[in-house]
Amino acid sequence: PLGVKTASLQSPSPNPLTCAYVGQLYEGQGIPILLKAWQSLVGVKLKIIGGKPKEVQELKQKIFSLGLQDQILC
Repeated sequence: PLGVKTASLQSPSPNPLTCAYVGQLYEGQGIPILLKAWQSLVGVKLKIIGGKPKEVQELKQKIFSLGLQDQILC
């Protein structure tokens, strides 16, 4: 239910803006929504911290399948 104006996330410097998510990765945390939103951002990186090893592995596969491996690190 929270909104953000993506135009305000554009990095003014040559270094990409880096955001972070710290928390659990279980279903219901909204990670699929976060990944979908990240597909529309340009010049913004994301570091995801947290989750159990199996959840992290599944997330890495999803990130790769969406082509976001250059934008999202977990």
